[in-house]
Amino acid sequence: MGQYTKSGPYNSGAAPGIDAGALNAMEDALVNGGMIYFITPYQLTTNPTVTSGSTTVLTCTGVGGIPAGAKGVIIGGGIFASTAANGYITVMPHGGTSGQYVSLSSPLNNSFNGITFTCPLDSTGKIDVKANSSNMILQSWYIFAYIM
Repeated sequence: MGQYTKSGPYNSGAAPGIDAGALNAMEDALVNGGMIYFITPYQLTTNPTVTSGSTTVLTCTGVGGIPAGAKGVIIGGGIFASTAANGYITVMPHGGTSGQYVSLSSPLNNSFNGITFTCPLDSTGKIDVKANSSNMILQSWYIFAYIM
C-alpha cells in the first residue's frame, strides 16, 4: 500500500471531488494522531476507596515506563460500589470538568464490575477520579498502554 498523500493515484493527481474541509480534517488526524504504546501492565491502584462526592488524583506518568508527555492511558481493572447501588465514577484529566468525560457505573451494591477505558492526561500526567452516589473502590487498576 502506498504512502498517504493529498493527491494520489485515486484522483489522477487532481483535487478530490469531495468536501476539502472533511479531507483536511482527516489529514490533520492522520498527521497529528497519537501512537499507542503497549507496555507490561503497571498496577496503578491497590483498591483505594474514593468517598462519594470526593475526588482522588492518580499520577500516570513517570511510573511503569510511561514517559512524561504522554497524552493518555488505557486502564483496565474494576470498580465496586460499597455503600449504594448505582454508584459511579467520573474519570477525567486532572483539573478537568466533571461531566465532559467518561463515567463508569456499578449498578448493584457490593458488586464487582470489570472496566477498560481510555483517559486523557493533563500536562503533568495525572487523572482525577470522582466518586458519585456511593463510595467506590478502584479495584486493581492497571495501565496497559499509553498514548503519545
